[in-house]
Amino acid sequence: MKKLGTLITGLLLISSGIGAEEHRHAGAHEHGIVQLDVAIEDKSADIDLEAPAVNIYGFEHTPQSAADKTRQKAGLDRIRKNLPQLLKFPKELGCTFKVSKLEWVLEKEEGHEAGEKQGEHSVVQGEFKVTCKKPLAGAKLRLGFSGMFREFNLTKVRVQAVTADKQTSKDIVNDEGEVQL
Repeated sequence: MKKLGTLITGLLLISSGIGAEEHRHAGAHEHGIVQLDVAIEDKSADIDLEAPAVNIYGFEHTPQSAADKTRQKAGLDRIRKNLPQLLKFPKELGCTFKVSKLEWVLEKEEGHEAGEKQGEHSVVQGEFKVTCKKPLAGAKLRLGFSGMFREFNLTKVRVQAVTADKQTSKDIVNDEGEVQL
């Protein structure tokens, strides 16, 4: 019985994103898909976002030209300025948003032969705090990522949400559907 409990605990940790963190750092990501991890505690939520940079501003290489730097800044600013349209909590909850972190990160590829040239892969990582006037448990979260980043082929958001009482995982395609918190 103790082994079964240890196995279940391990599976829960992996499915809640702790094991996925190791996977993300290995340099693999899927174009067109944003990963969104939501931790709910009463009237607030901590949200982590990870998206391929190509789906936020159109490229993954290190920006060097003025045009690339402008596109990168515009993509990050689009997230920063539009959080209520990207993360659509019910209006009656009276939620406010704060960006704790929003940055571009170059992923390191591992496991390739020495001297083998690889293309650059980068992601946009964000951490956000949502504070509401009413409890979030049971609320429905809708998303607006696909509509806002359609020109960069962002089509799916993979959401994992955890409250004190439950854990939910759902893929939202083209902003259709919702996640019950």
